[in-house]
Parts: sequence; structure tokens; C-alpha cells
Amino acid sequence: MGGGCRASFHRGNATARRKTFHNHFKGGPDTFLAGVNAVLDDVAATLAGDPGPVVLRRLSNAEYTYTIRDLTGVSTLDPVREFPSDGAS
Repeated sequence: MGGGCRASFHRGNATARRKTFHNHFKGGPDTFLAGVNAVLDDVAATLAGDPGPVVLRRLSNAEYTYTIRDLTGVSTLDPVREFPSDGAS
């Protein structure tokens, strides 16, 4: 888990999460896994809608071509034909 997940886990009702986890731990491997899944589901629900840091980057020539083809539905388009190669830009 990333730092954001750990921070979110400790916010809110962490005591209830720990109790849930410890109760599942007492019952053996199956209940332990159920506890882990319950905690992970809770963290996922807490972070729902937050994609985390978004890094902007340039599309490669192939990614650009596939995107334009998907958007237009024309599989014969080659929009990067006149672009410099990926390593040259």
C-alpha cells in the first residue's frame, strides 16, 4: 500500500477497523483472510474517487495513433506518419 492508503487507514474509525481485523484473526486462516479483505475493502471505499497523483506525460507515437484510430473508428489512419520518431522529440 502507498503512503496515502496508510494515512487514510489511520483516519476515521481506525479502532473499529482494528477490532474487525483482530476478530477475524482469531478464527483461523479463512477468517483471517476475510478480515484482511474487509480492511482492504474499507480502505478502498475510503479512497473511492481519488485516483492519487496524476502524472502528465506525452503519448508515444503508437499510443497517439491507437487513440486517434479508436476515437475516429478509421483503422487506416496513420497520424504520426509526419511526426519525428519517439526518440527524436
